Amino acid sequence: MKKVLLLISFLTTVSSFAQDECSSALTLTPANTCQTTSGTLTGATTTTITTDCSGYFDVFYKFVATAVAVDVTLAPAENSSLDLKLSVFDACGSFYIDCIDQTKSGGIERLKLKELTLGTTYYIKVSNYLAMLPANSDFTICVVNVLRPINDECATATLLTPSITCSPVVSGSLLNATTTVLTTSSCANGNSDVFYKFVANAPTTTVVATAGVGIDLMLNAYSECGGTYINCADNTSDGENELLYLSDLIVGETYYIKVADYGISFLPTSFDFTICISSTPNVVTTPMNDECSGAISITPTTTCANPVLGTLANATTSTITTQCPGFLDVFYKFTATASSATVTAAPSDNIDAIVGVFSTCGGAPIQCVDENPLMGGAEVATLNNLSIGTTYFIKVSNYYTSTTSNTFTICVQNNTTTATTNTSALSTIQLFPNPTQNVLNVSNITTSTRVELIELNGKTLLTEMISSETQLDLGNYSAGVYILKLTVDGVTENRRVVLSK
Repeated sequence: MKKVLLLISFLTTVSSFAQDECSSALTLTPANTCQTTSGTLTGATTTTITTDCSGYFDVFYKFVATAVAVDVTLAPAENSSLDLKLSVFDACGSFYIDCIDQTKSGGIERLKLKELTLGTTYYIKVSNYLAMLPANSDFTICVVNVLRPINDECATATLLTPSITCSPVVSGSLLNATTTVLTTSSCANGNSDVFYKFVANAPTTTVVATAGVGIDLMLNAYSECGGTYINCADNTSDGENELLYLSDLIVGETYYIKVADYGISFLPTSFDFTICISSTPNVVTTPMNDECSGAISITPTTTCANPVLGTLANATTSTITTQCPGFLDVFYKFTATASSATVTAAPSDNIDAIVGVFSTCGGAPIQCVDENPLMGGAEVATLNNLSIGTTYFIKVSNYYTSTTSNTFTICVQNNTTTATTNTSALSTIQLFPNPTQNVLNVSNITTSTRVELIELNGKTLLTEMISSETQLDLGNYSAGVYILKLTVDGVTENRRVVLSK
């Protein structure tokens, strides 16, 4: 009778450890919730077939993948001091596809598997970290099909919209999220992370993440998926808000935020959080006359005593009026009250002005002037044969694509033509050299002529009556553009004079 009992006991032990080797692994069925299967390492041997992810006293299970991602949870029995190890293989004797040993004696191991092949059989090895088993070597195991968050990876990051009030506030969850290792930052990598992205609308931005009790959030920011982090935040504890401050952002660029739980060897007891991005965008206001359709009106006068102040600050380059090329342009308009007029644009030091005059928006220029090569030099456009009552458009632009100063003055001055006698006497007058450094020669004088040297602001510097060729000494005046007003019997003509030093 004793022999019979011993045989029965031996057969029972062999039956209990049918899964002692990979080839005889016990089948587990994945479910949507953890349906535990009880097991034990008591009496188990250490396999010599599947040696990767080493451990002692191992037993095997297998399951057929019915989802591309599963969680395997391995828990020692209550009051057991088992220090469990968990590894998964895609075939008996192959190298493991994942292995975990994060907890110590009595701890629960959870292995998150992703990118599984549906219908494929996977093998699980359960073992003990130590070469000695505790008195209670029982455990439970389950395989749960999981739906990963849609933003579980950086490539599928959820888009957030920055706002001044940090709204909308977007709800998020780390439930079933995997852990992604990106470029190391000064903060810990974290556990169970998800990703968000935003397009910067200001150089400085604040990311605000609010957690519930049971989750200790940490934030990392990246300029691209897998790229070098630009900042991280892990300044608060369980259930507290985490704020991530970002600066020196490039407006229009996309940035990525990783939200993770601080826990390394354990999972949070809560998974939900909210996130929003707060920023105050730089408001860039283009000038009202940035396009020809918004041209500012200028009233022609007999002098430039009160020129109009203009600016190229935040101006764009017109795509409508493209002829008479230049950059960062603005527009003005005037209604002709005389058949001849002079448009004068006097810029600040770092603008190389170009002046174009058009009869219609988008039309060909009737005058395009870029004669003064000096930065800050005035440009003067002399217009003849104007149609009184017709509106003309003026484009002021910069020769270069950028400028460190933006202001200029502009005026439209009628050239008086109240009489028609002796107009030929004016037309024959010659000025040379022009530009000049000191002396300006006035020649071909056929009749008494009044000569006035006028600054662009309308101030008269000298007045002379001449009846023959004359030399005007300009040596005491500053370099710049001046108007030389010539008058014969009430008929006036303005000439542009450039004084260089």
